[in-house]
Amino acid sequence: MIHSGIASHFRGRTKYPFPRENWTHTAASTPRTTVCDASSTGYGSRPDCHSSIGGSQPERYNAMMQDIIQALLITPPLDVRGKKDGFNVIYNMNELKMAFIYSSLHTNSKTLKERPALVQRSVAAMADAIHFVEKNPEKAKASVAKILKLNDPEALQSAYNAYAKSLVNRRITVPANAVAEAVEIAREAGTNVKRRPADLFDNTFAENLGKSGFLKEIWGGDVPEK
Repeated sequence: MIHSGIASHFRGRTKYPFPRENWTHTAASTPRTTVCDASSTGYGSRPDCHSSIGGSQPERYNAMMQDIIQALLITPPLDVRGKKDGFNVIYNMNELKMAFIYSSLHTNSKTLKERPALVQRSVAAMADAIHFVEKNPEKAKASVAKILKLNDPEALQSAYNAYAKSLVNRRITVPANAVAEAVEIAREAGTNVKRRPADLFDNTFAENLGKSGFLKEIWGGDVPEK
């Protein structure tokens, strides 16, 4: 399983009933699952992908439980369940230092131009919420438990560690390099991206929070680094 910054890569259980040269490797990724067959070339060779299947993260996890697939991308708190079910984390994508944006606030150009005050308040609310969650972990976990209908303390802690600590961007600015890299990957995949990366995001409102002293006020000083 692949554990997250964005996700974790869960690998199937450590013991297999067949010699590994006879394994057929199947992996799941989002938004669709790529099925790869390495049995014809032997273990360690580059597999040939031959079909695709879809499904939500829980559906793909259930497929791994049934040994239909042997690896998948997951996000916390599903990593806790995976470990309890006997699966292993192959790698944590957040530790690979890859440029990516886990979540962001989206709107359209019309709203940015015609309702800038609304956008500014929304961005300020995000910054305030990040501070509140970090300083009030029990209330944050109680909120997650209510939304996800989750009572497992270990799973709640996993979600909190990921989204309130590991992945959080306290300055809430969009990393330009991540956008540029995502655009380049999309183009390499055949997507006709007409706009420049710089035209796809606007950090003005986030930067205003720093210039106005809003971030220093809520944090009681300089904004902590990750």
